[in-house]
Amino acid sequence: MCRFLILFFALVTVSFQGVAENAFPLKQEYFTLLPEIPMMEGMTEKTDKGFVFDKAEGQVVESVGFLSGNSPQKVWDFYRESLEGLGWKSLRNKVFSRDGEELLLKIATEKNGVLLTVRLSSLSRDIRPSQ
Repeated sequence: MCRFLILFFALVTVSFQGVAENAFPLKQEYFTLLPEIPMMEGMTEKTDKGFVFDKAEGQVVESVGFLSGNSPQKVWDFYRESLEGLGWKSLRNKVFSRDGEELLLKIATEKNGVLLTVRLSSLSRDIRPSQ
């Protein structure tokens, strides 16, 4: 009986460990220029495509990621859920808002996968429209 219990707990532990590893990635990757925006698992950042435009009137930051062999809908589902969990409010299709900033997602099908462009823009407090 004791051997059975030990074997049972060992199997449960190993099974849970496998589920936990799949459900919760050990290391979440984020975009270099947008460190609060997660990259979908398996996505590679196209750092040569990103930019930062920063002036007194406001800022625009853009990052681009590529995910091979995936559907645009899966990418959209991941970002919709992730961004809402991070406090972003959906304004309209693929446009979110938080703390005076606007986040725009562009999801395009490429030959071997999906290209995601994330653009963050903000206006200076001096020229931001009243809400």
